[in-house]
Amino acid sequence: MSRFAFLRLPVAMYRAFPCAYHPERIEDEEYIAIVSPLLAEPGIRRLGDFVQHSDITLLMHVRAVSWMTYTFCKTLGWDHMAAARAGILHDCTKYWELEPSVECCQKYGIEMDELEI
Repeated sequence: MSRFAFLRLPVAMYRAFPCAYHPERIEDEEYIAIVSPLLAEPGIRRLGDFVQHSDITLLMHVRAVSWMTYTFCKTLGWDHMAAARAGILHDCTKYWELEPSVECCQKYGIEMDELEI
């Protein structure tokens, strides 16, 4: 598959994204099973205390990113489970100390490169 395959995603994919900011609308059981343990982490729950993009919380933002990357990667046959986890974790290091960030990523199988560590 070409690296630009995502440009040909069906229109139905784009209709799924409003669900990202309304997690109660997401009914994909596999996705819920992947992200539920992460969302139970105290550090992740605290992301709801920070405002992102002026009108949503950081928790809403990372959930939206997680849902969109999961959906894209699943459609393209890529590692959608890692994408869902990485979407949740991608902004955590802005608000966490290094050690909790590394521990959480290791716990959920997300590799960090030397720039992130």
